[in-house]
Amino acid sequence: MLPALLLLASLDGVAAQALLRWMHSYDILEYRIEAEAETAGLQVRCRLRLRVERKGPLRFFFSTGVRDLKVTRDGAAVEAKLGAGEQEALVRRLLPAAGLAPTLLTLSPDPPLDAGEEATFELVYLWSPPAGAFAYANQGAVQTHLSGWWVPMMADELFDAEIRVRAPAGHAAIASGLRVGEEGGAAIFRTEQPSQLLALVVGPLVVQRTTAGGRSLEAWLPAGFEEEGGELLADLAAILELLEGWFGPAPGKSLALVVEPRRTFAPSYCAGSFLLLQRHEWKALDRPRRLRLLAHECAHLWWGHRVPSSVVGGGGTWIREGLAEWSGIRVAGSMLGEEAERLLFRDAVRAYFERIDLREAAAQEGGLVAREPSLEEATYLDPPRVPYFRGALVFRALEALLGEAPLRAGLRRVAEQRAFLPTGIEEFTRLLGGEEAAWAVEFYARSTRLPDFVLEAVEVREGSVAGRVRCPDPFWRGGRVPCVVETAGGIVRIEVEVREGGGELRWRGEGAPLRIEVDPERVFLDPLRTNNVWRR
Repeated sequence: MLPALLLLASLDGVAAQALLRWMHSYDILEYRIEAEAETAGLQVRCRLRLRVERKGPLRFFFSTGVRDLKVTRDGAAVEAKLGAGEQEALVRRLLPAAGLAPTLLTLSPDPPLDAGEEATFELVYLWSPPAGAFAYANQGAVQTHLSGWWVPMMADELFDAEIRVRAPAGHAAIASGLRVGEEGGAAIFRTEQPSQLLALVVGPLVVQRTTAGGRSLEAWLPAGFEEEGGELLADLAAILELLEGWFGPAPGKSLALVVEPRRTFAPSYCAGSFLLLQRHEWKALDRPRRLRLLAHECAHLWWGHRVPSSVVGGGGTWIREGLAEWSGIRVAGSMLGEEAERLLFRDAVRAYFERIDLREAAAQEGGLVAREPSLEEATYLDPPRVPYFRGALVFRALEALLGEAPLRAGLRRVAEQRAFLPTGIEEFTRLLGGEEAAWAVEFYARSTRLPDFVLEAVEVREGSVAGRVRCPDPFWRGGRVPCVVETAGGIVRIEVEVREGGGELRWRGEGAPLRIEVDPERVFLDPLRTNNVWRR
C-alpha cells in the first residue's frame, strides 16, 4: 500500500476519482436514520439497505468523531472497522478537508455477500463534532451537523432516504428533504434525491416567514440577527422568481434559509429543502457577490435536485456546479445590471486562470492551456474549484453560441423532461440544443482547448473603427465574440460574428477610440496575450 500512496502523489483528479469508483462496490437502496441531538453530539441509529455489485468488503465514507459504533445484520454482529490501516491513509490523502476529512468505514459480513445480493445493516453510534468545528452545547448559536461524510456512503445513485431528529427543548431542526410530519417528538424529513449528501441543522433559531409565488419562504436566524431576515427573504423571493422564469417550477412548496453565525467548512450549501449561509462569509461580500452566492445555491434546486446530480457519472460535477455558478452570475446581473454581471464573470475568469498549473504551462510553453484538464472528468478533487469557474465560463460560451433564449429554453427542457431521473451527458446535450450544443460541450468542456482570437488590420478614425477578428484555431466552429471599444466618453460593448476563421469588426460612435479589446474577459488575466488588443 505504501508504494500506492507514493504513486498517488503524482496522480491527478481523474485517477483519484477512478480509485474512488473502484472502492465503491454497492448501490444504496434505502437509508433511514434517527438522530437525537445531545450536548455531546448526535446519538444515531441508522438502517441501510443496499445491493452488492461485487463480492468483498463494503467500504463507506464516514464522519470522523464517531464513537461506540455497533453494526448488526438480522440481529447478528458484523465486523466493522473505522479508519483501518493504510486504506485510511489513502482516503485522507485523497480527501483533505480542513480537519473534516472522512474516515473509512469497512464492513466485512461473514460469509461475504455475493454480487446482486441485497442486505440490510443497522448502525448505532454517537457522533461527536470535531474540535473547533461544530458543537451541540447550548451556545446561543445555530448548531450544525453538516458534513459530507455523515452519511455512510460512497455513491452517486438516487435512493430513498428518511431523517428523524429529536432536538433539545427550545431548539429547531431542519434536514434534507421535505418535512412530512412529526412522531414521538421527532421531526420527520423524507427525500428520494439526496444528491450524495444528507444534512441536518439543529439550533435555537428565530424563524421569519413570508410567501412568494405560492411558496413558503423561511429565514432561520440565530438570536441577535433578526434584522437581517427581511433583506434575505426579499432577495430569496426575487431570485426564485427569476430562476423559475428561466427553468420552470422548482421542486417543493417551501424553502428555509438558515444563517450560521460561526465559521464552518462550507460558506454556503443547498440541501434541497433548505439553504445554509455562513454569516461571516456572506457579510464580507458586496451586494453583487452576495446575490451571486445566494442565487448559486438556489439554482441547485434545479441543477442537483430537480435534475438529480444534474448529470450522473462523468461530467456531472462541472455541469451541476457550472450551471449553478453561471445562474448565480446571470441572476445578479438581471437584478443589478450589466456592470455587476461583468464584474462577477471576471471573478470567475480570474479564479480559473490564476490556477498555478495553468500559469506554469503558459510560462513553459508560451501560451495557455496545454495541461488544462478536461472538464469531463473534473470533480471536487480538482482545486481550486475547476468545475465551478470553468463550468460557468462554458455555459457563458454556450449562451454566446446558441443565443440567450435558445439556451434557456434548452435548460428548461432538461429540467422538465429529466425531473428526478438519472440523466447522462448525451441526454443533457440533446435536450439543451441538439448537435450544436453537443459539439460546443465537446469543444469547451471535454477538450483542453479554449479558442484564441487575433485582432488585425485595424483602421481607426475619429468616430469609427474597422478591423478583422481572426480565430486561427481550426477547431473553432464560430460564434459571437465580445469586444470593447473605449473612447473618452466611456466604454461601448459590441459583438463580432466570427465564422470560418474570421469576422469583420465595425463600429461607429462618438469620439476617437482609445482602446479596442477582443474577448476582454480574458485579456487582462493573460500577460502572454497581446494580439487581441489595440491601444492608441
